[in-house]
Amino acid sequence: MKLAGKIVLVTGVDPFVGRGAARFLGSQGATVYLMERRRANGGQPYYGMLHRLAETITAAGGVGIAVPYDHADDHRVRALFERIESEQGHLDILVNNATINITASDVSFRPPFWERNLGQADEITLGLRLAYLSSYYAAPLLLGSEKALVANLSSYEYDDAAYGATKAGLDRMTWHMAQHFKVYGFKGTGI
Repeated sequence: MKLAGKIVLVTGVDPFVGRGAARFLGSQGATVYLMERRRANGGQPYYGMLHRLAETITAAGGVGIAVPYDHADDHRVRALFERIESEQGHLDILVNNATINITASDVSFRPPFWERNLGQADEITLGLRLAYLSSYYAAPLLLGSEKALVANLSSYEYDDAAYGATKAGLDRMTWHMAQHFKVYGFKGTGI
């Protein structure tokens, strides 16, 4: 398998893009840490899905490791990277996908931003901040890999001001981080 022995972290393995990325990487033989949030009230809406996804990845030839927790807790984010370092010694691929998306479930009707839940501003704070924190803690582990990759998943076709601002910020942050990585010979072309 192409990615056998590679260590991956996917943040935000919601039922959409993050899950697809995690499944693909796991099907190629990678060990995939699956990071997903809990509800604001402390519940775990994706808990069952997260563990089923880990089992699916393991059955496909990779190793799936479910890690449910609150993305907003900086200490837990750091602890996850310490765990990866302790268990694996390095990280080969970081996929930043997590955000909080508080949008209407009916995509055919999107009210203007001023009529939406003000909690959507948390997308900017939490989504972009988590990508920064994850990259910050991952960098030393990635530099310890022979070949490494940071994939910041973005989108330009979304009818939501807060989500769009988060993804635009992620695009710009990616460019700046790439400049820093280049100094250390990390080209980001990866695996």
